[in-house]
Amino acid sequence: MNCEQNHFDHMAEPVMFAIGGSDTSAGAGVQRDLLTANRFGVRCLTAVACLTSQTDEAFFSLMPVPAEFVRAQVRDMLSQYPVGIIKTGALATAEAVKVVAEEIRHSTAPVLVDPVLGSSAAGPFAGGDLVLAYRHHLLPQTWLLTPNQAELEQLGGLEAVFDTGVAYVLVTGGDSPHVVDRLYSPQGLMREFQHEKLPLRLHGTGCRFASALCALILAGEPLPDAAAGAMKYVRQEIEHWGTPASPIGKL
Repeated sequence: MNCEQNHFDHMAEPVMFAIGGSDTSAGAGVQRDLLTANRFGVRCLTAVACLTSQTDEAFFSLMPVPAEFVRAQVRDMLSQYPVGIIKTGALATAEAVKVVAEEIRHSTAPVLVDPVLGSSAAGPFAGGDLVLAYRHHLLPQTWLLTPNQAELEQLGGLEAVFDTGVAYVLVTGGDSPHVVDRLYSPQGLMREFQHEKLPLRLHGTGCRFASALCALILAGEPLPDAAAGAMKYVRQEIEHWGTPASPIGKL
């Protein structure tokens, strides 16, 4: 990205760019990305790919943003700001995945993809078409993929994901009774993180984790250390804000 004519080059704060869904409760989605980035002293630009109506406990509805407007948001932000890392969340439609992939191809920033393929309350967003769009368009540009086990299986499994060109995969285990997160490269397991599962639930832990990880990468942390730091941050958030309430699907 050419920043020579960028009017914002004087900014000292690091910049991340979150592309995802809007959560009316601000528990997840780009609202949570903004809040998390702020905690780490990072400026978070946003592009909204879908609008949702939800609370911490219930998911009511989703409306995709037209793909060409998603494209415009991404193009405008990348052309105007010195983005240090890109994070994608809920893109909701295959068309949105395609246009995001087309636009971020022009950026040199590393791309972290949190492959939100649906909600446990709302069901899958777009079925097989969405999965194929990820595999054919976005994963080949992905530096780090952060799926849970179910999402990894939907994307074809670890070997299939690496075959698309993904550099690293961090499989989160928060949906299992015993929490084990695993970081992989194409050569195999790099590091395993084991945690005692807390008897609490918190909406938006996936967004908190991915955004904290982006912030720590921008701060110069090596990937395994950044992952450990982001996990520690999420655990602190759960301990402070978590409740015994039933979880809703991640966004």
